[in-house]
Amino acid sequence: MTKITIKKENNNLKNLDLLRSIAIVLVVISHIPIKFPYFLPHEQLGLLGVMIFFVHTSFVLMKSLNRINYTKKFELFFKFYIQRIFRIYPLSIFAVLIFFTISYHFLNFFNLKDFLSNIFLIQNITQSSSNPPPLWSLPYEVQMYLFLPLIFFFTRNNIKKIITLYIFTLIVVLIFKIVDKNKFYYDLIHFFPCFLTGVVSYAFFRKNNKKISIMYLIIYLLISIMLFPFLFTKNIPENLLGTIFCLPLGLLISFTQEIKFKMINSITKNIAKYSYCIYLFHPLAIKIFIDWQIKIWFKIPIIMTAIVVFCYIIYNLIEKPAIKLGKKLSYNL
Repeated sequence: MTKITIKKENNNLKNLDLLRSIAIVLVVISHIPIKFPYFLPHEQLGLLGVMIFFVHTSFVLMKSLNRINYTKKFELFFKFYIQRIFRIYPLSIFAVLIFFTISYHFLNFFNLKDFLSNIFLIQNITQSSSNPPPLWSLPYEVQMYLFLPLIFFFTRNNIKKIITLYIFTLIVVLIFKIVDKNKFYYDLIHFFPCFLTGVVSYAFFRKNNKKISIMYLIIYLLISIMLFPFLFTKNIPENLLGTIFCLPLGLLISFTQEIKFKMINSITKNIAKYSYCIYLFHPLAIKIFIDWQIKIWFKIPIIMTAIVVFCYIIYNLIEKPAIKLGKKLSYNL
C-alpha cells in the first residue's frame, strides 16, 4: 500500500508560542502570594492558563496528526501515542519522584496509591491528590490523547462534522452534570469541550486564508484575564466558564495573523520551549524562596531566576532527549 503523505502547512508557531507563554505565566502568577484587589482572585488565573493549554494542546496535536505519514490507521495511532508518551511521562515521572521524595523527607509520609496514580497520571480516576499540585491537569490531557486520533479520522478537518461533535459533546457533558450524582464520570469528561475547541480552531485555521490583526487575540486575552477570576467567584461551573472563554479564543487563533514583533517572538519561543518544565517545577522554586524574610517584590526575581536555571538544566537532561527518542522510535515504525 502506498504511504500517505500529508502536505506541508504554515506552522503558525509564533501565535502558538505566544498563547503557551501567556498560559504558563498565568499559572505561575496564580501560585505566587501576591496581593491583588479582592474582586480579582488571582489564584483562578491558573485555571484559565490550564484551559488555554487545553485549547493549544489539541490544536497543536491535530497539526501533528496531520503531518504523520502512515500506510494503515493503526500505524498513525502507534506513532502518535509513542511520541506523546515520551513527551509527557519522562518529565512528569521525574517530577513525581522529586516531590514525593521531598514530602517523605519533611513529612515522613508516603501514600502508595497517590504515588502510583501520579506516576501513571490517573489521579482523576483514582480520586488521588496530585504531587506536584499542577499535575492535576495532565490526566485530562493524557486521556484526551486516546480520542484525538479517532477524532482526526472521523472529522478529517470537516468543519460540519467537528461542530456536530462539539455540540454533541456539550450535550453529553450537560447530561452527566445533571444525572451523575457522584460526579465521577462527569469529572472525567467535563474538560472535553475545552479540548475540542482546539480541534474546531484547527479546522477553521486550515480553511481560512484571510487573517485579522493579532491585536484582536491579545485584547481578548486581556479581557479574559480580567473577567475570568471575577466570574469564577460567582459560582459558575469551571467547565462552563472554560467553554465560554475557550471557543472565542479558538476561533481567534484561526483567524488572526502571526505576531510580527521579533523581540516578543524570541521571548515567547523560549518560554514556550521550557513551559512544560516550568509548569511542573515552579511550585518547588516558590516553596524554597517564598519564606525568605524579604519583600515579595524582591523574592519574585529570585524565584523566576531559579525557575529558569532549573528548567534549563532539566529540559536538556530529561525532556529534550526523551522527545528526540520518542520521535526516533515513531519514525522507525
